[in-house]
Amino acid sequence: MSQESGRLSQAPDFNSRSEYALGLHSGQLLRLCYVISPAVLLISAFLSFVAYHRYPMTSPEILLAALTLGLVGIGIGAFLAVRPATLGHLLLVFCVVVSLDLAASGFSITNLFAVGNAGDAKIVWHWGIVLCLFLFSLSVHRHFSFIVTVSAAAFAISAVMFAGKNVDDVYARHDPLPLKGSKAPIIHLIFDEFIGVEGIPTEIAGGKELKEEIKAFYRKYGFNLYGSAFSHASSTGVSLAALLNGQEYPTPETAFERVRGAWRLGRNSWFEKLADEGYAIRVFDNTWLSYCDESNVAIVSCKTYAANTVRSLEGINVGLSGKAKVLISAFLEGSPALSLFRSYMGLPIYRIGALDAPKILSSIGDSIIANPKSTAFFAHLLSPHYSYVVDESCRPKRDVAHWLRRMTDFGVTSTTINTPDSRQERYEAYFRQVRCTQRLLGAFFDRLRDAGIFQRATIIVHGDHGSRIALHSPNATAQRLLTRSDLHDHYSTLFAVKTPQQEPGYDRRTRSIQALFGEHFLGRNLATRSGSVILRRTQGEETIWLPIPALGL
Repeated sequence: MSQESGRLSQAPDFNSRSEYALGLHSGQLLRLCYVISPAVLLISAFLSFVAYHRYPMTSPEILLAALTLGLVGIGIGAFLAVRPATLGHLLLVFCVVVSLDLAASGFSITNLFAVGNAGDAKIVWHWGIVLCLFLFSLSVHRHFSFIVTVSAAAFAISAVMFAGKNVDDVYARHDPLPLKGSKAPIIHLIFDEFIGVEGIPTEIAGGKELKEEIKAFYRKYGFNLYGSAFSHASSTGVSLAALLNGQEYPTPETAFERVRGAWRLGRNSWFEKLADEGYAIRVFDNTWLSYCDESNVAIVSCKTYAANTVRSLEGINVGLSGKAKVLISAFLEGSPALSLFRSYMGLPIYRIGALDAPKILSSIGDSIIANPKSTAFFAHLLSPHYSYVVDESCRPKRDVAHWLRRMTDFGVTSTTINTPDSRQERYEAYFRQVRCTQRLLGAFFDRLRDAGIFQRATIIVHGDHGSRIALHSPNATAQRLLTRSDLHDHYSTLFAVKTPQQEPGYDRRTRSIQALFGEHFLGRNLATRSGSVILRRTQGEETIWLPIPALGL
């Protein structure tokens, strides 16, 4: 047997002239397919991602991002074309699996292993797909690269031709329950990662000023502001599931659970109470944590905003390369297998939900003005949540290199997430984004005041946890490293309430937002462990409660 007989470059004996349709020897055609197949796979998955987010396909930034991914794919393909045959099949199967991970919502590489939420059934059928792909590659042998290339190209064409799912979904009941009376509206706004007043680090430039600005803002609009409020948990899902159900810590019945790719709240005692009192409920949801439950007939509408859609980039001036960088980073985030590649390329994980805050608040305002009686409005906005993408005037920062997230881009250690310098830099950027959020909220309140609604409405404004711009992560394994400022950074959060005819006030007592909400709105008194927080657990660890140092002293 000749030395070349085991190589994929050997020309196969085809019996059809279609083998030469591109004017190449069949062996050369197959080699070319091996070179371009990873690029076609990456581009097709990227176009599917773009279509899902309904981003204009012909935008220059889309073309630049696709070209960049194509060049990377060709670099990978050049290696595939010069390797031993069996290794080539394995590597190309891996490329297909990664493209599935990026493009198919039902497939995730993490489900190949017994980690996280991967159950036995998921592991079996995920490995079944990989095994079938490899066996198929062996059965078709030299044709595998050609089949992959044509299939991926067809998928890319279909992504361009057919619009993706609209990530802004709305459902509204055709036969909502009749309103009971003409009660004043209730407006419940959650601002993600909004630190509490007394938790603001005043040693950081701008901290003292921001602290006084927030106190003056809520005094101006007639709120009772709880400056030393904190959350029992630094995880959004745990914090809010407990708060909405009048608990310190959620039970399996009340916790968020993973359903079809989204986290859905198991039970919502707050919505049940609103329904019992005759309120229609209008929800402004997000695709990350879902509060909508169609079994609750009091929920008459639910508008869902994408939690982190790249469509937020449309119309902002951050330059062609800046948009392409954010697009590629967001695309690669779909595959944990490519995290090392993102790190090598210097692409951080961007969270750009704060860019949508003006649009969402405007939509909420429209709905309140159109439905001013016996209606409760509930919204969870991802602002001032990282990345810190805007300045005090809510103008997007032109250089995406300054779109910092709450921790150093690629970590310091598993438990140390910032250095003192990186913490200070991020807090200064965070303060600017908080000021933008306050600016938007002030305009929102003024609009309701002009419509004659603000004065008689009950308005609840709170966070879910702190800024989390800390030196250390609050993991149980890092308990001995945690400092006073770490705990304040992670757990201190905003809580303010306005009711009709209420005099504004400032409460400095260290109280959890779960206890405050339970007392104010659910009729529940959470007295136990009121000064403690829960550390994040890894799998198998026990729940650890830790006293939080007093805030506001």
